[in-house]
Amino acid sequence: MGFGGSVEVGYYFTRTIGLGAVVRYSRATVSFQSHNATLSVDAGGFEGGLGFRFRIPQGKPKNVPAKQPVAVKPVKK
Repeated sequence: MGFGGSVEVGYYFTRTIGLGAVVRYSRATVSFQSHNATLSVDAGGFEGGLGFRFRIPQGKPKNVPAKQPVAVKPVKK
């Protein structure tokens, strides 16, 4: 029996590249049985990490307006 929890945050410098950090904590007790004894071991603890984030964008960015149509000058003959 045990429990755990974690928090992860990310900060993106651009639309696709950033940094991330994670902190986790877990706690559990594991019991092992042998022929003549039972051994209980505490498992878990704190864990943390840092890493690069690379996001693959899908579609156009929402904050970029659509391109306006280009005005075409009539051709004189």
